[in-house]
Amino acid sequence: MRFSERYGHKPVRKMIQVDSMSGELRNSLWNNLTLFIWDKVHTLGYPYGHTFFEINREMELFCRQLWTRYWKIRLDMLEDDWPNVFSEIQQHFYGCKWFEVYDFLEFVASNYPFDTKTAFLTACNKTLQEEGTAYRLVNGLITQITDESEIAEIESALQHQPGPVQTHLRTALELMSRNLLKNVERHAD
Repeated sequence: MRFSERYGHKPVRKMIQVDSMSGELRNSLWNNLTLFIWDKVHTLGYPYGHTFFEINREMELFCRQLWTRYWKIRLDMLEDDWPNVFSEIQQHFYGCKWFEVYDFLEFVASNYPFDTKTAFLTACNKTLQEEGTAYRLVNGLITQITDESEIAEIESALQHQPGPVQTHLRTALELMSRNLLKNVERHAD
């Protein structure tokens, strides 16, 4: 809580964000994407005759998946010009519904070839907590939580169980997340 909220100069946020997303939360999540992904893109100094994606193979693979598996649009509509590609991604992020931001984060967490995935998930969870949401990224899935100890238990179980148990827990988590989001979407309409 900020100084101004503690001392009554500004109202304290009273609502937990369950079926909405404040502009501050959306911006903070975008900033996490910027720090862990967009800032890693090499945009200057292509050797003569090379294209953006030839220099940024990880981003090329991610964008191909984004276009074909997430947006399900034609791959030949993916340009080899980073400012245009980045603009399309940014327009989607800021133009979509609140729950689609969470869809996008799940997709990124599952498909971007991170070397710092744990740090990205931690930063997103810190943002989700600080902005007062009822959700956290657990094993790459947005999951509604009741308290922080619940998240720690789920993550611990996923990390320390043998293969079949881990698969069962992940499947249960996916189903739980789907059902919760369907309920939220139903209430949003």
